[in-house]
Amino acid sequence: MASVNAGAQHAHNVFGIRHLEPIHHPDHPQHRKNNFDRLYGQADREHMHAKMSRREMLSPIESLHRILEGNRVHSRRVEKFLLEGKMPAEIKCLLLICADARMGGMFRFDDFAKEGIVPVYVAGNVAEVFKNDRMKELLGKLAEKSSIIIMGHSKCGAVHCANEKENFSSDKHRNIHGLLECVHHEEEGNVREQARKLNASKELANARKGKEISVACAFADIVGKTPSIEIRGRAWEAEKSFISRLSAQFEEANRGQVLSESQYAHAVVISDPSCGFDAREIANCGANEIFCISAASSADNAKAVASAEMALAGMLDVHMIASAEYSITHNSTRHIVVVHEEFEKIEAQIIRDSEIIRDAVISGTVEITAMGYNTKTGLLSPLRHLVNQDAAGIAAP
Repeated sequence: MASVNAGAQHAHNVFGIRHLEPIHHPDHPQHRKNNFDRLYGQADREHMHAKMSRREMLSPIESLHRILEGNRVHSRRVEKFLLEGKMPAEIKCLLLICADARMGGMFRFDDFAKEGIVPVYVAGNVAEVFKNDRMKELLGKLAEKSSIIIMGHSKCGAVHCANEKENFSSDKHRNIHGLLECVHHEEEGNVREQARKLNASKELANARKGKEISVACAFADIVGKTPSIEIRGRAWEAEKSFISRLSAQFEEANRGQVLSESQYAHAVVISDPSCGFDAREIANCGANEIFCISAASSADNAKAVASAEMALAGMLDVHMIASAEYSITHNSTRHIVVVHEEFEKIEAQIIRDSEIIRDAVISGTVEITAMGYNTKTGLLSPLRHLVNQDAAGIAAP
């Protein structure tokens, strides 16, 4: 992703959204923290971490502070790495992974910076995401001998909801229903079905011209005492070795956690997979912190919008977001973060196309923060914060 100029001024409106002056990273030595706190408020970090340990939902301001706190760690890694080398020009492995917040901890910095690994996150890991033009560009960047691995997991909320599609049949839920139409009703069966659809797609056929691209399946088991990831079916030795390494990292990062419980996520982060790092690395988050969604461009992001709706729906509660009171009572995620160079268009699309999110923002249940990511420093810069008073003028299309 091209770095976003955090110094640019945004004075115009999108769907009635007020554009704040750019607010820079509060911990960067060149930026004034009091300006950040003046507009976004202060957060008691000790209290914030205590709430997370109790799985109590953070406020949007607390969530924002937590993301920027973790981003300091990532920025130091980027600074050190750029003194030693540069990012791989080709993608060696694309991983299509469910957006579930419990899937954190399997990647390390070097997986992205040195190994050429790019994860693509979408609820239910549906292969249709590769029909997006920018996703096709990712396929085009695959190395001459490369892999696409589709990874599902136990306790998958999207699969559970696919078995109850009738609960999402109203017009308000049309985005979610459309996504669930692509999801198989059985967890491991869904992985195989997505692999079959991807193998049969013209997008992959075009990418395979002159290249040897394998499609393999993997499955993350989060039910047992020890979380693990295994290859399912045939795979290259290199793919087996890679998944074995991811499994070891996943187990180490989540030792002592009970991942089989319902997921916890203080934020839904929508980011561009082509930026080189995934959102959890950028915010230094492990499992049960953020719900990751990949959006490669501002167009054809229906699956990304549906993924965000599912994340906000009481963490896949079939009642959805009925009101601010319901959301707070049921400890639902209240913060959406858009990290993308086309953040204005993506944010506008979300507000336009999602009645669920639009109502949640207007009611004060959910707030949206747009951020820029600087590829040279690894720093996130909050560019705009959308709260209910800013969205009061948003009208349904």
